[in-house]
Amino acid sequence: TDSSSLEDAVKATFVLKFIPFVNWPSSAPNTDAFNICTEGNDKVVVLLAASAQSQSADGQRIAVRALTTGQPADDCRIVYIASDVAPQPVLEQLHAKPILTITQSGANEHGIIQLLTLGHHVAFDIDAKLASDDGITISSKLLGLAHYVTQGGSGQ
Repeated sequence: TDSSSLEDAVKATFVLKFIPFVNWPSSAPNTDAFNICTEGNDKVVVLLAASAQSQSADGQRIAVRALTTGQPADDCRIVYIASDVAPQPVLEQLHAKPILTITQSGANEHGIIQLLTLGHHVAFDIDAKLASDDGITISSKLLGLAHYVTQGGSGQ
């Protein structure tokens, strides 16, 4: 349907729009491109590659590439996990690495940012605790736009 393809386009745009609102630690790998990696294959993956062309982030060109099985994601700044993949194994591999994980709603396990569709609007939840576990800081502006934020409490 047209509405679902529009939603997918919005989700792909969101992935790129999140970048300026996220701070990666200095320990994040220094690569010649700003790598957005994808796991699985859905419409968002296709649209993401198209919309990232000729875009840049932090003065680097944005490169979108699919992760192949067993390939380390260490040089990825963002990993988008498509809706056709079980996120859990991917999230476990990436845990405690400075990588922004983005998942679609529907699975019990979620990344730092989870994209959702509410009515006909695309929204997102942010797990701020997960982000801080992974050394990533998300700007208060983006947190303010989230549908729901999981806060990290101290001593947990």
